[in-house]
Amino acid sequence: MAQQRLPIYVKEAREHNATILFLDESGMQSRPNVRRTRSIRGESRQMSMKEARDKISIVSAVSEKEDLFFSMTHESMKDHDILAFL
Repeated sequence: MAQQRLPIYVKEAREHNATILFLDESGMQSRPNVRRTRSIRGESRQMSMKEARDKISIVSAVSEKEDLFFSMTHESMKDHDILAFL
């Protein structure tokens, strides 16, 4: 059903001199989610890693004309951050 409406949105965007963007937001952390190790039976192996939880939040958008826009931050993105990006 959404594919049937897309041409209508494209027509309206052209009438209003607007751009249609396809947006995606994602986050990444420097620490692994799973901490498994292999060791000899009976000997616990210790993994060393820094305790800081570095993270990056990324938002990107692609236009129908294949223009790419993106923004990155070291903090979590909130609603107002996404609206400011647009």
